[in-house]
Amino acid sequence: MDQGDDDDGRAANADYAIRVAAGIGAFTCEEWDGFAGTTRGDKENGYNPLVSFAFLSALEDSGCAVRRTGWQGHHLRLETAQGGLLGAVPCYLKSHSQGEYVFD
Repeated sequence: MDQGDDDDGRAANADYAIRVAAGIGAFTCEEWDGFAGTTRGDKENGYNPLVSFAFLSALEDSGCAVRRTGWQGHHLRLETAQGGLLGAVPCYLKSHSQGEYVFD
C-alpha cells in the first residue's frame, strides 16, 4: 500500500485515512453515539460518560475546552478512502503549561 499525506490533512493509504478534527462538531451525535461505550444503553461495553458526545460537546460549546483555554480539539477520525467513518479517538492538544485542567 502507498502511504503519504494528502493536502487536506489526512494521513492515508489505499484503504483508510486518518483526519484530525478541530472539534467534536466534525461528528454528528448519531455518528459518535455509534461507538462503543458512548451511550447508556451499551450493555456489552459499558458506558463511559467522559467519552460521550453530550459531555465532549458541552466542554467545547461552553468554552471550557477551546483554543483560548489551552485545550484545542484534535479528535482523530478513521475513515474509509471514500470518507465513511469507521472509528474515532477523542483528543485535545494542550497548548500551555499552566497546570492541570482543574486549575485552569
